[in-house]
Amino acid sequence: MYSEVFPYFRKFIKEVNSEFDFDFVPKDYWLESTPFQEALILENMKMKGYKLHNRQKPWNLKHSLKAMTTYGKFHALSFAIKDQKPEVFKHLTKSVQNSGKYINFEYLNQSFGSHLRNVLKLLKSANRNDLAIKFEEKFESIIYTPLEENDKFVIGHGDCWNNNFVFKYRNGDETSPSKVILLDFQMSTWETPVYDLAFIIYMTSDKSSLGRLDLLLETYYESLSKSLRILGSNPDEIFTFEQLKQHWKKYSAFGLRLSSKLLKMELMNDGDVPDLEKMVEENVPFEDWFNIKSEALEEYNRRILNVFIHYGENFL
Repeated sequence: MYSEVFPYFRKFIKEVNSEFDFDFVPKDYWLESTPFQEALILENMKMKGYKLHNRQKPWNLKHSLKAMTTYGKFHALSFAIKDQKPEVFKHLTKSVQNSGKYINFEYLNQSFGSHLRNVLKLLKSANRNDLAIKFEEKFESIIYTPLEENDKFVIGHGDCWNNNFVFKYRNGDETSPSKVILLDFQMSTWETPVYDLAFIIYMTSDKSSLGRLDLLLETYYESLSKSLRILGSNPDEIFTFEQLKQHWKKYSAFGLRLSSKLLKMELMNDGDVPDLEKMVEENVPFEDWFNIKSEALEEYNRRILNVFIHYGENFL
């Protein structure tokens, strides 16, 4: 991303409208890449007053809305380049991972299946057997819905958990961020924009924010549409709000699947986060990497139930 995609994003902005602010990723000062090693020096955003949100706490609505606005701007660059410079965009997609190239049901079931089945047990214990039955019926599609080639519109963020966002606040009010910076693009893929949206919404949102999903998607699309017009493209011809809703219905289980597993990691205390290198060396079974203590497990159960109940009541 830093060697090819972001430099071209900046070049494209200068060509079409230099008033567009590419202000949501850190500046990169030095990059070195060899076949087995990469080194990158980025702007220190902490020195500019940005800080991480507590990863063990869900975001409030204002944080979620700020992320949606920023993703609208970020994704607009891909949409606009794909629209105006299709050959260039095709080249750029080759520099990131191709979503689905090495993914299949068997792989994802091995990685996420047990976590999803545990959530179904939670639903039953919470007297939501009605939803558990619906999830069981849709289990395979929740584990794996192939991403169609025609639905790959953007070069996405990819790794959209809490610690890859830093926020800036005014007057010490940490309930209402004024700016957000996106970090860590190692998992960037050529994808539907809904992958990023569903990942961040289902990993970070509190219950009240989940209840405002329509507002979150509308905020994203308003930002995307405005940014596309600034960049010289017509959103009505490229990606309508109706298409976004169709993509959400088709692909948002991606975030559901990820949250069933990765939310456990997000809720761990610092001292409990596994040493992955040591676990690999000691051949610790992969599923044991995500064992969490009872107090964190209680919070996980509460939050993951909110996520699955929201999805089940609205999209199954």
